[in-house]
Amino acid sequence: MKESFFLCIKKIISSKNRVKRFAVVIVIIVFAIVMLGGTFLDLFNRPMVVTNTPEIMVEKGIHYMQIGDNAQALKYFSRAIDMDDTMAEAYAQRGRLMYGMGEYDKALMDLDRAIQLDSTNAQAYLDRAKTHLVLNNIPAGMEDLGHAIDLNPKLIEASLIRGKLYKELGMLNQALLDFTVVLDHQPQNVEALQERAHIHATQQDWALALKDYKALSALEPQQGAIYNNIGFAHYNLKDYRQAIQNFSKAIDLGYRDSSVYFNRGNAYLESGSYKDAIADFDRVIAITDDFVEAYNNRGNAYLSLQDYDAAISDFTKAISINPDYLTAYFNRSLANMEKGDYQQVVKDCTYIIKRDPDMVNSYRQRAIAYFKMKEYQKAIDDWAIYLDRHPEDVETNYDVGLAYFNLKKYRQAIAFFDKTIKLDMHNGSAYFQRGNANLMLKDYRAAIRDFTRAIELETGVDVSYYNRGVAYLHLNEAALARADFKKVVEITENKKLANDARRVLDQMSVDN
Repeated sequence: MKESFFLCIKKIISSKNRVKRFAVVIVIIVFAIVMLGGTFLDLFNRPMVVTNTPEIMVEKGIHYMQIGDNAQALKYFSRAIDMDDTMAEAYAQRGRLMYGMGEYDKALMDLDRAIQLDSTNAQAYLDRAKTHLVLNNIPAGMEDLGHAIDLNPKLIEASLIRGKLYKELGMLNQALLDFTVVLDHQPQNVEALQERAHIHATQQDWALALKDYKALSALEPQQGAIYNNIGFAHYNLKDYRQAIQNFSKAIDLGYRDSSVYFNRGNAYLESGSYKDAIADFDRVIAITDDFVEAYNNRGNAYLSLQDYDAAISDFTKAISINPDYLTAYFNRSLANMEKGDYQQVVKDCTYIIKRDPDMVNSYRQRAIAYFKMKEYQKAIDDWAIYLDRHPEDVETNYDVGLAYFNLKKYRQAIAFFDKTIKLDMHNGSAYFQRGNANLMLKDYRAAIRDFTRAIELETGVDVSYYNRGVAYLHLNEAALARADFKKVVEITENKKLANDARRVLDQMSVDN
């Protein structure tokens, strides 16, 4: 029977009928399975045999790490290392896992080994840098970040971390370079834009800060804080209208921090909208009743509105909150100067000078108060200190000249009027007062030149004609003197001056 079976098989195989030949092949396979003690279904049910390799162990570890099963991930990474203790990637992945689990010393050991085995692994350098930084080993972290970036400039996380680290260390220009690298690769990276904008603002490069803040607003248009920053950039660029618009938009979006009202109040103040400024500073104070600068700046708004009592009240409140806030003392001196309370001006400025001698404007302010009180030498002494720092201040040089004139020290007065004119050749007041000093020194020709220039510059015209007439009289140039006195009578609205000119003219007629 066997022979007939195999003979039959042989005939079918040699047959040219393909269907018969295929059927025989199937029969042979089934026969073999049965002879081996199995069934036909075993052909499909038997499991596939896959060899476990270190690479497969690492892949499984990564999978479990991604789904948060750290125990399983650790098992597979460790198994990979047991199978091949020279596999850099296994150490790198287990080091990353250890970092995520807060096992920083173990992470360092694995990452050190990974880098020892493969010094071109940029990600391993980055992970080791992050571990060093958590352990507050800044130099090592910075060094590893540098290696990571050198090996892979597109590893954006490394540039972002290093940029933030540079910023914390105050190395702002280096930080800018790193944040710019990030943004070159990822223009919509919000974190990098925020960091770079903040640095530009810190460096007072407001145009660049504004550009970054606007890019942020395009990405996060509902973030009111961003519009507050945009407004602040416009404010510092002295575009107060745009500043106010953006501060208002921040408020409309629900950003109601006291800073936005304070910022808008300052913009209103600078643009001359003093009542709007006061309204915003009121809001600030309602939110934060110890906001020193809000009281001070509201005082400035009242000062501009010539409400000196309200201004003084605000400056005094600011001082009560912070007795070291010297700006409020100075501003209070401004308000008291306008009120004519020169003693209080001297008191405030003296306090400032004792606390901070470098606030030289306080010397100038106190000098003005002394001048008003006719304490001219004290005024001159204070102005001298101010002029050491600001030698080309035209107004102060002129004021010193006036003080010397009032002390009847005419030559010293002329020296300061000379300097004033040198600094400002169109300062008619300096020509006028120098003319008066020359008149007192009986240098009539010089006086005539100065009064003539004062008339040309339309400064004290009626008095200049009168005083020039006096100088002509002393030089016995009667015709010219008479012409000047007649001009005074013709143009002046000062009745006393007109009467004095008429008396001189009458006297000249009698003498003739």
